[in-house]
Amino acid sequence: MYHCRGNHTIDQQVLQCLANKLRNEEIDILLIHEVPALKEVYPEIRVDYATRAVLEAIRIVKPKLVFNGHLHWSCYSTYRFEDIDTLYIRVDSSQKHRCYAILYPNNMKVEIWRDFELLTRMP
Repeated sequence: MYHCRGNHTIDQQVLQCLANKLRNEEIDILLIHEVPALKEVYPEIRVDYATRAVLEAIRIVKPKLVFNGHLHWSCYSTYRFEDIDTLYIRVDSSQKHRCYAILYPNNMKVEIWRDFELLTRMP
């Protein structure tokens, strides 16, 4: 368990501290709530300290796979960080879209489903 001093809310400084503690670890999966500031994926996203901090944390940690929720704009979205070889997947499991992801940890393959319909397989 990693700990950085700060209040009970995750602010940019605490998030950066945690990311730096994971910098040289081999992280396979990073599960996050906040959406990273990816304007090329989400042109209408509000870029603020939280979305910038999450994007910076992903670039520091360099996980193989990032799972994210939070946004309810569509069933799912993906983005490949080519420079750090990270696959980002956001899935909306709310009642609006009813989507979910299945990860096969032996080969790091992911399937995205809506109810009982397979939508896609990655990578």
